[in-house]
Amino acid sequence: MTSIWLVLLELYLAAASRPYRARVVAGNPIVPKSCADRNHCESVFPDCLINASLAGPIKKAAEDQVDILVFPEAYGPDDPYSCTKPDTLLPAPGTMLCPDGVAVTSWWAKVACLAKQHRVLVVLGVYDWGACTPGPDPFLHRPFQCFGNLTMFNKAVAFGIDGTLLAVHHKHHLAHSLLPKENISQKRDGLVYNPGPLGVYNDDVCAAWPVPDSTTFMSHFGVKFGMIICHEINFASPVRSMIKEGVRDVIFPTQWGGSYGGYFGGTQSGFAVAHQVNLLSANGMNGGSGIWPADPNKPPVQIISTETTPDDPTPQRFGTLDLESPAAAKLPPVMAPAPVHPLRSKTRLLEASHMPTTELSLPEVHCQLDLHDAGGKGLFLFGTSAGINVVGMFEASCWWLWSI
Repeated sequence: MTSIWLVLLELYLAAASRPYRARVVAGNPIVPKSCADRNHCESVFPDCLINASLAGPIKKAAEDQVDILVFPEAYGPDDPYSCTKPDTLLPAPGTMLCPDGVAVTSWWAKVACLAKQHRVLVVLGVYDWGACTPGPDPFLHRPFQCFGNLTMFNKAVAFGIDGTLLAVHHKHHLAHSLLPKENISQKRDGLVYNPGPLGVYNDDVCAAWPVPDSTTFMSHFGVKFGMIICHEINFASPVRSMIKEGVRDVIFPTQWGGSYGGYFGGTQSGFAVAHQVNLLSANGMNGGSGIWPADPNKPPVQIISTETTPDDPTPQRFGTLDLESPAAAKLPPVMAPAPVHPLRSKTRLLEASHMPTTELSLPEVHCQLDLHDAGGKGLFLFGTSAGINVVGMFEASCWWLWSI
């Protein structure tokens, strides 16, 4: 009976949804030197970062009448394992984190109180502790690291305007990166960062949630949101599950750099249009953030931000857009796996002093190079590549490098 009432309540709220003002934060935290210089921190989101990188943007959002504010993925210390393990874990969604007249001590309660004080729905990406999970790391082929009975997960946490924990999403599809074999390093305690011959390692430095986590919540303005984190935008699950549950607006904290395709605004825009959902993308790296409406005729907000470090601080940038939740989303057809398309390359060794205009072609790509204005002497290698690369992504590229 309770579940029926919950369904009816969600239908009522959805019918009563109103336009809302969304804002995304571009760039990583502004880390004070006093915080960056610490060898250990008191939590995965210490007070110095809350005060420096959360309090101001949340207050400014309230002044600008923003309804929902989204921060990037892993918006906290670079090495969360150095942080003190908590005595208690993040409670279940629905828990009141900021009751009136009660002093709070946990990082999540302090963020909840900021959301409550300024009446802004806040979504924060953070590495945070949880119970150890079975199963091997898909990249290291060994169990995920456990410290006692705890390990680290990549989470997106939503805080309501009344101080309630609305939802917690756990990243299942971890990102992976490549390193040349000679650059493989030791992480700590004798654990080899990557023992594999391809140089593929777990870019998330955390454990994967055992199954795709279909996470949804209802906002105070009647819009039902779903959450995915970074690499999960490339997978059908949990996106399809969320859409089937009535999600029309998707929150997307990420740390996406400029590699493999450069600025990935096309990926974000394509996702919004293909699924007919509003996408709120908060990116800590230089791949680009934005708010992408379901309606391709409505202009998006796009932001490019450089990374922020204590030695080279970059002001945080914000993207703000008024949105209406679409009446319906779309489930794109499930496609059959693409045929094997191995990476193929053509190269040509050229004399720089001759500076010819030269061309190389593959069926998928045509490259033309003119080095008259480049200067320099010696040999250089001109090449083109097309196909599925070692990280499973299709690439079609032109490139050149000095040889001698």
